Amino acid sequence: MEFNEFKDSIFSNWQKRLIKLALYGSITIVIFEVVIFLAFLKTNFLTTSVIHYLTIRILIPTGLNFLTVLICHKILKSNSFTVSQKNFAASFSIFVVGSVVAIFHNYYKFLLVANGLPIIVTAIFADKKLLKKILLYCYLTFVIVMVVMWFDDTKLGIVDYLTTLICDFIFINIIYMVADTIVSYQSEQINFINTSNQRQTELIQELKIEPLTKLYNRTALAGALKSFVRKFNEGAIEPHMVLIDLDHFKVINDTYGHANGDSVLIRLSDVLKKNLGGIRRAFRYGGEEFVVLFDMESTAEVMEIMERIRIDFCGETYDFAPGENFTLSVGISKMQKNWDDTTWFNAADEAMYRAKGNGRNRIELADF
Repeated sequence: MEFNEFKDSIFSNWQKRLIKLALYGSITIVIFEVVIFLAFLKTNFLTTSVIHYLTIRILIPTGLNFLTVLICHKILKSNSFTVSQKNFAASFSIFVVGSVVAIFHNYYKFLLVANGLPIIVTAIFADKKLLKKILLYCYLTFVIVMVVMWFDDTKLGIVDYLTTLICDFIFINIIYMVADTIVSYQSEQINFINTSNQRQTELIQELKIEPLTKLYNRTALAGALKSFVRKFNEGAIEPHMVLIDLDHFKVINDTYGHANGDSVLIRLSDVLKKNLGGIRRAFRYGGEEFVVLFDMESTAEVMEIMERIRIDFCGETYDFAPGENFTLSVGISKMQKNWDDTTWFNAADEAMYRAKGNGRNRIELADF
């Protein structure tokens, strides 16, 4: 798994947890309000009509909470939104629940702190832009709360009102500074882990590269074959394997020396890279044998590409062997049902040996 995929999977887990937290919080709030309502009703402590109380304290806030949770849950389930957008949706669900508590239940002054809780929760996603966005929303809630309190709580004196206003504003900003520090620390940790992961990936990649030809080695091929077989069985690809053997390579080494023989191998690898667009699908199996894997190309397309490679290589010239050209024998095998990687390789190998038996410098298809 790539690091970004790993990070996104962690964020995805947090998104689901926050939506659950918003849902459980909404349920807890409505239960608490119903209990308070019944207590007020029994003790004749209600200062407004039953309809007004149920509407303002229960129906509207509960409706806002559950509607937000439902919408945000749909966003998380959809593939139309980016990870960042889903992070925002999860944070926004907590913001709405906190704002509903602060706006509709502000008769308990200590509940005003709920307006700042979404800020600290948002720090989970290590995104300063998202953090600032939630902070601005919390400021908006703060203004609404102050307006509601001014008109709703007629018993609240100007001193108490200003004290509440200042304390809540200070609390929001302190929470933001703490959250910003957490985001900075998390970002440093994520960058460190990402750098370490990239370096580790590079080292692993280097171990899979054959030093002479700079193609993938036999170890890398073994892993690639298992991956191709798995994807074929899942119906994702229709792969072909190509086995290439450099004709009369022992004669080349014996006649011109191993150093010049190595230069021929390097020249073949260069031809492969040029025609394949890099080393992604090219492997040095060992000695003078090479393997090329194709995932979605048709048999005709594979034949065309390999014929171009064969002709290009045959046209190469060498200073140590003026006027002489070297050739390839190629076997192609299309993956079949119920084959494993060994059966697949053996089919390509048999086709390659048939090319040698039929005169070399040619391409043969495996029999199915």
